[in-house]
Amino acid sequence: MRRSVARSYVTPRGKGYHFAMRTFLSLGASAATLSLLLAAGPATKPAAMKLVNPSFEDGLTGWDNKGDNGMSVLSAEAAKDGKQGVRVTDDTDASGSSLYSAPLPAKAGTTYSLTFQSRVVEGERGMTVYLQFLDVDGKLLTRRADNNEITVSVRGSEWKPYSVNGVAPENATRVRIWIHTSSGAKGLKVDLDDFKLVELAH
Repeated sequence: MRRSVARSYVTPRGKGYHFAMRTFLSLGASAATLSLLLAAGPATKPAAMKLVNPSFEDGLTGWDNKGDNGMSVLSAEAAKDGKQGVRVTDDTDASGSSLYSAPLPAKAGTTYSLTFQSRVVEGERGMTVYLQFLDVDGKLLTRRADNNEITVSVRGSEWKPYSVNGVAPENATRVRIWIHTSSGAKGLKVDLDDFKLVELAH
């Protein structure tokens, strides 16, 4: 008995189509199975998104620090790679830090992957990095109140990679990163560098 073997004979109709059909059928696959594969088309490859100044080599260009209260500053000591990174020093109980990346286009239903490097220099907890989705009017769609925040918390004194994935919700048109310390994180000092945002397969 011939075994059915799954192969990626995903070719457009035309040149090679009939050869693919004969080959696949000779391996024991049904015509219906092959038709489904041909209709599906090739898988979407992950695509790196063009974050503005993701490693802070150009200062805070491309990042919005309104409401940051001067807590997020450039520092050579905060660099995992390159000349500098960003060091967040939270020295008050009244409010936390706030640093937003420039928003990029997003597609509802698509998965996005955020990665970065970070370490805690002083203190323990309170640094969170958010993957946020917005609609066309700038309304935040991923909120704690809706129980759909997409976050990753920084822990530990050694440099290490962090990552979080999130699916863009219905009506999402933009995606951004938010670096934020909570209001109770007084005494916390954290270094961050090398942010990357990737659009995964739909």
